[in-house]
Amino acid sequence: MGFIMDSIDEFFKEEGWPVSKIGDHPALSMTYGGKEDAWPCIAQVVEDEGLFLFYSSCPVNATEDKRAALGLFLSYANYTSFVGGFELSEEDGDIRFRTELLIKGINEKNLTQGKVFQDLIRNVVYANLQNMELYLPSIKAVLSGKDPLEVIKKFALL
Repeated sequence: MGFIMDSIDEFFKEEGWPVSKIGDHPALSMTYGGKEDAWPCIAQVVEDEGLFLFYSSCPVNATEDKRAALGLFLSYANYTSFVGGFELSEEDGDIRFRTELLIKGINEKNLTQGKVFQDLIRNVVYANLQNMELYLPSIKAVLSGKDPLEVIKKFALL
């Protein structure tokens, strides 16, 4: 497979996550069960670029009439997020949160000493999941018809 894909696969095995390979693609799929919701996740690798991407797919989609309001809220969420960012498909309303790790140019020996790379993978994956968990109630509020500016105000007070 490759150094990054092998490391990602090993990480999820050590974490006890059941994963599925996505066809011939350098990617794995899995489901994460949060406090209130579960959602699909994808771990994708671009070996030539030294890149690992992790996506949480929101368990709800934005209907066409809610996409502008949700876009406003997600813009706020991205502005306040320290890592990663939300993406919203204007075509089908798919919502996902993406985190990434770029290791291009870093010596593999340095990454494998003391499981440094495994720790970096853990940070990318769990920061992603925490962000989806944090923002999901607000996403649902906007999709249920709440004014995104009011949701932002309430969210900012937390």
